[in-house]
Amino acid sequence: MRVTRGMAGALAGVALAAAAGVAHGETITAVGTAQAKVVAPAPLTNAKIVRAVTAARAEAVPAAFTAARNQATRFAIAGGFTLGAITAIEEGAGSYGYYFGGNYSRFGPGRYCGSVQQVRRGPRVDGRRGPVISRTRVTRCYKPPSIVVTVSLTFDATPVPPPATP
Repeated sequence: MRVTRGMAGALAGVALAAAAGVAHGETITAVGTAQAKVVAPAPLTNAKIVRAVTAARAEAVPAAFTAARNQATRFAIAGGFTLGAITAIEEGAGSYGYYFGGNYSRFGPGRYCGSVQQVRRGPRVDGRRGPVISRTRVTRCYKPPSIVVTVSLTFDATPVPPPATP
């Protein structure tokens, strides 16, 4: 998992809270990201792609939660805290567009099949593309290669008491 500015900020916040000696209300926020491949049987239809995207998302969400919990555990150990219950869950916006593995498709949210223009050209002339001979509308389906899920989890945190001196 890559450390982002948000994660670095959260770790800095944990360190500041520990240094300030705040007695109550400590929290640790961590971000987890997971990706799942979208597998749809041929021939592609919008319904098949929607089912495949839903299945990929169902696979990615638990993995993102696990990644966030692991990151929070690392933050807690580094800051001298123990993790408590989850107090807040937030899902990231995700990437937009078909080519970025986002949750949005080429034809709009949840629409993976649609009409596109197909252009037929004549032979090349002087190294340039030939003239347009015909334009037709055809239906095409575009399946996203993967789905990316990002979640932010906020945990209660309790400072670990210093060891007792004998």
